Amino acid sequence: MKIFKKIATVTSAIRLVAPAVSAENYNWKLQSFWGGGSAPQLVIEKFAANMKMASAGNINITVLPNKAIVAHNQTLQAVGSGILDMQKSTPCYYAGVDAAFGLLCEMNAGYSNAYQFITWYYQGGGLELARKIYAEHGLYFIGPVPWGVESIPTKEPIRTVAEFEGVKIRMPEGPSSDLFRAIGAAPVSVHGSEVYTSLEKGVISATDWSTISINDGAGLHNVAPYAIYPGIHSIPMGDVSMNLETWNSLDEKTQTLLELGVRTLALDMLQTFENADAEVLAAAEEKGITLIDWAPEERAKFRAAAQEIWAATAAKSPLAQEVYDSQITWLKSIGQID
Repeated sequence: MKIFKKIATVTSAIRLVAPAVSAENYNWKLQSFWGGGSAPQLVIEKFAANMKMASAGNINITVLPNKAIVAHNQTLQAVGSGILDMQKSTPCYYAGVDAAFGLLCEMNAGYSNAYQFITWYYQGGGLELARKIYAEHGLYFIGPVPWGVESIPTKEPIRTVAEFEGVKIRMPEGPSSDLFRAIGAAPVSVHGSEVYTSLEKGVISATDWSTISINDGAGLHNVAPYAIYPGIHSIPMGDVSMNLETWNSLDEKTQTLLELGVRTLALDMLQTFENADAEVLAAAEEKGITLIDWAPEERAKFRAAAQEIWAATAAKSPLAQEVYDSQITWLKSIGQID
């Protein structure tokens, strides 16, 4: 795929750009939605260190954890208004602002892996659409940062669409909940801090949370030992964005350096989770995790249900319709849908 070739050259490109970066010093605050000390947060801190080194010390990004200055779902407004300089967030949190953000975040069940999705951004027109949408809120969308295919821990084995009938599953409100409701499940809104206890007490029987390694690190497999893997529903996309006025004030070489740096961050993030997931998969039997790989025909049924939700989401705003149309064209071109 083209994305592999382009990402592979990023490090070399940064070296070429770096010596010519402006001598002006920049000091920016970036808030992430990840917790301090977590594996993905450390990857973001590596990005900041790379930017400082590549700019000969001119770019200084202070990486802040979730809720350091504002809540995780308020960084869009905080960056747009200048309270923060940058964010490492996800458009998922802003689907209520405009449905287009929800489709920038994910097309549930649309992609088989994160590389297909990120390639839509860089080769299929997604980057231009994201920048257009974020600009309306005072931000410049520097680049997409995925973290991989999410898995679903369940208390009982679920091998088909029909077996989700009546299952209480923790799911965020929005298109994801709409999709699982459409196949007969009973989505429940549960705060992240209560997922483990809700599974343990039987309030829910399954949960949307994250990749199989993050789920395992949170102890979810101790109370929900079955894992639908590879995942069926979610390959979410994150972003690194900056205040638009700040971005526009930068010289072209500094802008290019940041764009290349974010592409490297995306690869680092994917590799971090792929490695962590591989370790969990290798030890799955020892950990007592039963992996459930849905048959192609069941994945096709689920994707068919998802397509109706995509279309309904697209109808909520003109920008959402643009994102939907672009991704439908892309998904057809790579053979994911007919």
